[in-house]
Amino acid sequence: MQWLLLMITVVGSSCAFAVLLSWAINHSRWNRDFTKDREQVGIKIAATFGLYGIILGFAVVVAQQTYTDAQDSLRAEAGAANTAVAIAHVLPSAEGQPILDSMAAYLTADILGWGTLADSTFSDTGRASLDNVFQQVENLSTAPREAGAQQTLFNSLGEVDSARTVRVLVAQHKTPVFTWVLLVGGEVLVIAMAALLDFESRRLRHFLLIGMTGLISVALFTIWALSSPYSGPVPVGYEPLAHVLANI
Repeated sequence: MQWLLLMITVVGSSCAFAVLLSWAINHSRWNRDFTKDREQVGIKIAATFGLYGIILGFAVVVAQQTYTDAQDSLRAEAGAANTAVAIAHVLPSAEGQPILDSMAAYLTADILGWGTLADSTFSDTGRASLDNVFQQVENLSTAPREAGAQQTLFNSLGEVDSARTVRVLVAQHKTPVFTWVLLVGGEVLVIAMAALLDFESRRLRHFLLIGMTGLISVALFTIWALSSPYSGPVPVGYEPLAHVLANI
């Protein structure tokens, strides 16, 4: 609910700014100067809209890819961990149980630290737990019966390690400040130029500005939400890892 209120506040504030800017331009000499050559003004405004639309669309695609990477890495990690758990279950208890215990400790550490993934103070305590799982697999006997299981376990743990690394890197990635300056500054510029468009009805102008500003603001909020997959309003949860832990 707090994210919804935040989005409403951002969109409402942007729309109010657009209406205020339109009113200011209507009562200034800028409007009279620009309406002397409507065709040239229209071409410039259209070019600005097109350029900003391309930038905004590209930013949405990048943010969507970030969110997808977060989901894919989590699925890959959980799938590989589940395979390792399944193999450990079929081993003799004396050899399989230490692997299951160390895997449970690793998953528990990851789940407990989930809320701090995107924080600058993130402490990767799960790293040591995963190293311990590798150590337990390495301690398996070299009997032919366990050799194949050991190799498969190493392969699965390698996939867990790789996917986990991607997950941590995605969580720690921050959208550059320059990008936000470009996006927000572009929104302000586009709104200001849209306010110069000449309409016989001021209500129609205000309706256009409010609608366009609302759509751009929602798009910017969506970009922020998708580029923050672990701390935004639609966070990627640890449920797949919790499911693997429950199977242990």
